[in-house]
Amino acid sequence: MEILKEDNKFGIYLRKYRKKNKLTQQQLADILEISMNHLGYLERGQRNPGIDLLLRVSDKLNVSMDVLLKAESEYMSKQAANDYVEKIQALPRQQREKLYNIINIFLSLTENK
Repeated sequence: MEILKEDNKFGIYLRKYRKKNKLTQQQLADILEISMNHLGYLERGQRNPGIDLLLRVSDKLNVSMDVLLKAESEYMSKQAANDYVEKIQALPRQQREKLYNIINIFLSLTENK
């Protein structure tokens, strides 16, 4: 089952997270129980992973599947943002207000750039 579009960047992010985890292609191929040639094809975007392999990659490289599939590694995933919102909402009102003020200050700094 092919799950990625032709314009996917899965291979780019696979390689990025492999290197971030300080793994060689051979080491990651061994961990994923695939051949090094197959890993090379994946990293070059010549093949797409099946669901099983995508799950293993996500697990072994400690990166969410939405990041791998949507190539959102430079941005916060929606789930991560939702997790922050839930944590903020669980704070007492005064702490929430202080945090909102800090966030507003940072946002105003980025808007001025």
